[in-house]
Amino acid sequence: MNLIKNIFNMAKKNFSIIVLPEAEYSERILAAGLNAAKMNLAKIIFFGTEEMRKYENNNIKVIDINSYENYDILKSKLYEKRKHKGLTLEQADELLKDPIYFGVMLVECGYADGLVAGAVTESAKVLKPALQIIKGREGINTISCCSILEGKTINNKAHAYVLADSALVEKPTSEQLADIAIASAKTCKDVLELEPVVAFLSYTTKSKKENEVTNLIKDAMEILKERKVEFVYDGEMQVDAAIDPVVAKLKAPESTVAGKANCLIFPDLVSGNIGYKLMQRGGNLRAVGPVCQGLNKPINDLSRGATVEEILICIALTASEKNKIK
Repeated sequence: MNLIKNIFNMAKKNFSIIVLPEAEYSERILAAGLNAAKMNLAKIIFFGTEEMRKYENNNIKVIDINSYENYDILKSKLYEKRKHKGLTLEQADELLKDPIYFGVMLVECGYADGLVAGAVTESAKVLKPALQIIKGREGINTISCCSILEGKTINNKAHAYVLADSALVEKPTSEQLADIAIASAKTCKDVLELEPVVAFLSYTTKSKKENEVTNLIKDAMEILKERKVEFVYDGEMQVDAAIDPVVAKLKAPESTVAGKANCLIFPDLVSGNIGYKLMQRGGNLRAVGPVCQGLNKPINDLSRGATVEEILICIALTASEKNKIK
């Protein structure tokens, strides 16, 4: 499996329009956007005034928010979507001065297919407009975020993992944890093109003691059983038991998941975010995302430490999602 090559090929096939609202004030975003356009991964939209116009070509469009020809359409649409929350037209106009809100509205109104941001903007400010405007797909009760880690040295072979939730749901209920597992399994199948093997992680493996975490995981697994999901799952287990076959034989010899997991579901956001960054930095792995799961249209956040290469991959992944969101 060559994950990055597959993502790039799908992006080229879709050739989506991707908004990069931070390009005017992030050199990394600008460089990644220029590379994406040059590689024909997507048509790119930057924001800015005359100074940014020099980057325009067949695959790059520069929009001046203050003079955009469809600004009134965006404002009216934003007002209609949020007036039930008390938003006025004047407040909608003020929100659209924010590049993230403006970019999300371009996606919502069909002038773009997806958006990538977060290189210099905290996750909450990237995800809030998406949750308010794009919202979740029908039947999705929990919007979540996963991170994809890929490298050729995991267990001495080419491999990749989906880790969730790494950016959004702070303290999931058992119902939310089950939703996150289902969404992550779908990401594993759609993006990695692997059959998902889901492990619910904890600080114990198959413990007989009851505590808040073990009960949370047991309840989540019961919900998956009731929903009759088609992927394999198990828990609770420590991360070494989940991914290392040798440790799995010692700690969970009867598990069909232990030692084989490619979807790692954390009990809360704290452990999820710490875990994915430790694996990324300590394991010298390439990170994609965080990737939003369950939205009607692809809006993806970045770690503020993302490299140009990681941003480029996220742009390609976002471009490849257009035909996979159902």
